[in-house]
Amino acid sequence: MKVSGFVLLLLTIIFMIFTKILVSNQVNKISDIEKRIERIKKEIDEIQIDISYSTRPKKLEEINFLEFGLVPIEQKDIIIELENYETE
Repeated sequence: MKVSGFVLLLLTIIFMIFTKILVSNQVNKISDIEKRIERIKKEIDEIQIDISYSTRPKKLEEINFLEFGLVPIEQKDIIIELENYETE
């Protein structure tokens, strides 16, 4: 009776250790896969941004005109600002 109880206890402990190692290994694999997924998502976002800038410059100009109204800084504007800054 004592021997069978001891063997049962020993088998239970071994099973618990084995299960804990197995779960830990799977958690590590899941973590690695999630990191890869995030890296791939970032690459996809960068590619989509690059494609949108290279294939749709007219659309960007239209968005700028309708929403922001920004104009590019020209060389003569920089020179005028520098001259005003130097005289102050």
